Amino acid sequence: MTELEITTAQWLKLKYEYYLSARTLWLNNQMQMGALMFAYAVEAQIKHALVTFPNSCQQRLLNSGHDIPELFKEARKAKIFKGIEVDSSFLNFIQDNFHRRYPRQTKEQMKKANSEGRGLALTPNVLPWYDRFILNLDEWSYQNTSNFKSTIRLEAIKHIESKGGHYFFERNNTAYNSLPLIINLLDKEVEHYLAKPNGADQFNVHLKSLTNKKQIVIKTIDSLESKLPYQEVDLSNFSHPGQFGVLHSINIQL
Repeated sequence: MTELEITTAQWLKLKYEYYLSARTLWLNNQMQMGALMFAYAVEAQIKHALVTFPNSCQQRLLNSGHDIPELFKEARKAKIFKGIEVDSSFLNFIQDNFHRRYPRQTKEQMKKANSEGRGLALTPNVLPWYDRFILNLDEWSYQNTSNFKSTIRLEAIKHIESKGGHYFFERNNTAYNSLPLIINLLDKEVEHYLAKPNGADQFNVHLKSLTNKKQIVIKTIDSLESKLPYQEVDLSNFSHPGQFGVLHSINIQL
């Protein structure tokens, strides 16, 4: 493997495990720690894109701190993640919940958020916002590097029959909607192995496995459709007075 391939694989592992850990915690009602893992997942997506496109970010932002809004701002300046829309109040929500690792931090962050009119409460209805933002960042990076091995969706495919694969797709409307992309990733991996010398013979078992995974992906997603995505929280309620900021959900067709 080249140095770039090794680095990409390391970033991929980091991005996938943060995101999967976040969803696993969230779906098991451990939302505060889940929010922390989601913040790490967002940070890893942004930082990977920034290091992929050299000189697009101040080095201090890459090496220290966890300033999600500032990182995203730097990425936008460099025309990274162009076309991805995200409300600044949601970026602040991610950041606020990033600084709740310890009781003292939680108390201080709640006081700060309250003074600035921001809500901090975590409800199941916030999950679609995290899913859409993270998977959109992931897809942008894939589409703009043409490296099919850089997307966490490919890792999800590899673990589709495991508990981890289940948690990746459960109540994940963005993942459901990206089924054509997921199938395309499988096709690209097949092409990757077929392009190797004697690929059809040398990787015969692996190629059969990839072909079978197409049906497994479709079957798995179909089986999870009965667990409908959460109703999506109204983004306007991320910013309002109140110490805990009760988030009111509204009916949105996902």
